[in-house]
Amino acid sequence: MTRLVVRPHRPYRNAIIWTVMTVLAAAAIAGAFEFGRRRAGFDALEAGRLQQQQADEIRRLTEANRELRERIALLERSSEIDREARERVQRELAEMQDEALGLQEELAFYRGIVSPENGQAGLRVQSFSVARGPGEDRLYRYRLVLIQAVKHDRRVSGKVEVKLTGMQGGEPRTLSLQELLVGEGKELAYSFRYFQDFEGLLRLPEDFTPESVDIAVLPSGRGAEPLMQTLKWTDIAG
Repeated sequence: MTRLVVRPHRPYRNAIIWTVMTVLAAAAIAGAFEFGRRRAGFDALEAGRLQQQQADEIRRLTEANRELRERIALLERSSEIDREARERVQRELAEMQDEALGLQEELAFYRGIVSPENGQAGLRVQSFSVARGPGEDRLYRYRLVLIQAVKHDRRVSGKVEVKLTGMQGGEPRTLSLQELLVGEGKELAYSFRYFQDFEGLLRLPEDFTPESVDIAVLPSGRGAEPLMQTLKWTDIAG
């Protein structure tokens, strides 16, 4: 005789059981993982706190770095300003020194007219100088200054002759200033009561080496004595 067993069909019950078992298994695994981490010395709260501290330290260092860069830029700018100010003061000081030197030379010039050191009155050569001219090695700018010292009650007049003596081609040679002048050579005629100066450009020949300059001041009028002066080229050439 066959026995018939009737079992109720409950599909939802099986699904619930499997779900519960799965959740329990996951919880067990997570618990075991957390337990293992704690056994190894890992603490999630402590790790979070350390991470926050590190983030705060990074922000602090970043801010300090920015402030340092700004300070460096400010110091560099301040140093540049100091350098510019120092250079400006140095330029102004040099200009003042040049101006003072010019005033001293001008004062000495007028003192030579009014009250010369040797006390001698009359016509004289105050200075003769040559300086390198523009562009060419053998081009020079000359300047001759004549004065009448102490007495200025009358006008003096006459002419000046200037000659350069040196060596050319191994032989001594003398050249007049008119031969060396750039442009049309003119006679150096003077007429003044206090002073008069002459300026111009001269060009030396390629193979001529000057050694001295002879200056003859020739007053006009009967009985006037000429004034002669010789200067070394090395003393007057700048």
